Amino acid sequence: MKQLLAKPGFIISIVILLIIIGVAIWLIRRSIRRKQMIQEWLDTSGGQQYPETILTLSESDLRRLADTIYSAKSWFNDDEEAVYAAMAALQTQADFNALAAKFQELYNRSLVDYLRSFLSPSEMALVNQILAANGIKPI
Repeated sequence: MKQLLAKPGFIISIVILLIIIGVAIWLIRRSIRRKQMIQEWLDTSGGQQYPETILTLSESDLRRLADTIYSAKSWFNDDEEAVYAAMAALQTQADFNALAAKFQELYNRSLVDYLRSFLSPSEMALVNQILAANGIKPI
C-alpha cells in the first residue's frame, strides 16, 4: 500500500476520480432542484391567465428579461434557471412577442434561435412547459 501511495500518478488519479464524483453529484442535485423548482412554479401558478393580447410587462421589465436571457449563456456553465425564471415572468403571448422583439432590438438576434443555441432539447421542453402554463405558444 505504501508503494502505491508513494507513486504521484496514483494520488493524482484518486484526486481526479474524487473531482469527477463530486461534479457528477453536483449535476444530479442541480437537475433535481431544477425539476422541483419548475414543478413548484407550475403548481403555484394556479392557472391564472390573462388575455393573450394584453402586455403585462413594462419596457424596463422587457429589457431586464432580455439582458437576463442574454447573460445566461456562458462558455463554461450556462444559467438555465435564469432562463426559466425569465420565461415564468411572461404572462401572455403579447409579453413573449414583446420580449422577442426587445431581444432582437438589443442583440440583433432571434430570441428563439439564441435559446436553441445553448439549451438542450430537454431544457427547451421545460421552457415550453413554463410558457404553456401561461397559455403562450411553444417555441
